[in-house]
Amino acid sequence: MKEMDCVEIIVEKEKYAQDGVHKGMHGWICDERTINGTWLVNFPQYADKVDIATIAVKEEDMKIIPVMDAGVNEKIAERFGETTCSVSPSDFIVVLVEKEKYAKNDIHQGMRGKIIGESSVNNAWLVHFPMGNTIEDIEAFIDECDMECRLHIDTWENIEIYTRFKNLNSNA
Repeated sequence: MKEMDCVEIIVEKEKYAQDGVHKGMHGWICDERTINGTWLVNFPQYADKVDIATIAVKEEDMKIIPVMDAGVNEKIAERFGETTCSVSPSDFIVVLVEKEKYAKNDIHQGMRGKIIGESSVNNAWLVHFPMGNTIEDIEAFIDECDMECRLHIDTWENIEIYTRFKNLNSNA
């Protein structure tokens, strides 16, 4: 094995599970060094979602695979009842769905915000959507199942989505 190899975990071990890594998950070796028979392996998710983990894995606990699929990791995490992104206060999120109850507040699929509430209320979180200097920022409750974590907020993307929907409604 060597750095940049794609690998699959071939055993279920408690020490990996503590970090959210389970048998069948795909990762890549992210360091050229092997230490005491272990390699540093990163287990990613799709797009700009936060990685599941980067942990030391024993060489005998994994096998080389030709192509890594981050979607496999998300499906396995769900099977173990682990959300690949459990949201919490101060997390950055993206809205995954277009719903009338959000549209009434000018919130649309793809918009990004930051959780500002300290806890959820009926599985919904208070989210702040920055809109730059020209449009007033928006705050609203978003159902946890309708969002997922992101690494950052893109205010320009929020403005673009907001403007597109405002233009659609004014032309209707």
